[in-house]
Parts: sequence; C-alpha cells; structure tokens
Amino acid sequence: MEPRITGDERLVYLDTSTPMIREDGSELIDPEIFLKRVPLIFKRIVRSHFLAEIQNRHYDTREMAKDLVADFMKEGMEDLLPDLLAEANLFLDGLASDPPCGHITQREAKKRYRRDGVTRSLFSAGRRLDRFAGQKVLRRKHP
Repeated sequence: MEPRITGDERLVYLDTSTPMIREDGSELIDPEIFLKRVPLIFKRIVRSHFLAEIQNRHYDTREMAKDLVADFMKEGMEDLLPDLLAEANLFLDGLASDPPCGHITQREAKKRYRRDGVTRSLFSAGRRLDRFAGQKVLRRKHP
C-alpha cells in the first residue's frame, strides 16, 4: 500500500472541540460541562480522580499530539502511524520548550490508543446501563 502522506503534503490539525482556556490558573469554562456525557455511575470517580488530568492534557502540546495520533489509530488508519509520528515529532522539535518535550514513540501512541479504547468501552457500557435504568426502572424518557 502506498503511503497516504507524501513529502509535498502537510497535515493540518483543526481542533473543533470545546476550547480550553485558563486565566490566572482558573478554567474559564465550567468543567462540569464535560461531565454531562459521563454516565451517572462514573461521574463521582471522573470528577474526583480524572477531570483535572483530562483538562491539563489539553494544555500539553505533546499530549494533544499523542491523542491525535491515537485518534487516527481509532479510525483504522494505523498504517499511517510511522508518518504521523514523524510529522508530530518534527512539529514537537520545532517548539520552543525548555526542557524539550521529547518525541512520541510508537509504543506510547499504542498505549494511549489502548487506554482510550478501554475508556470508550467502559463509558459505552455505563451509558447503556444508565439508559436501561432510566427507561425500564425509573420510567424516564431517554433524552
């Protein structure tokens, strides 16, 4: 299979997610908005143990690049991994960070992909349980 990325092309990352903005160390967007889609059975755990980590990750360029590479893998485009890592690492090399943030390895990218997959599976099961409990037990209409 021919590589889909050639030397003449440049990848451009356009983030259309909720903007993460901090002012004087405080989030300008209420972090509770991110918990709206979290299944009820996980909200307390996510809020107390993971929310800060998730938010902080959005301010770390290396972590965001790792997420982007993992997202390509999630979409079945693992064949692009060598090219994506090369491009991401070239970008990271160009950052003026002290100390340098270091290259993303294939092992790290695959680890993030697996961790994200487990999280997606757990959340999917939690949402199904929430929907079942709401509709069958509490007799609520599912939104």
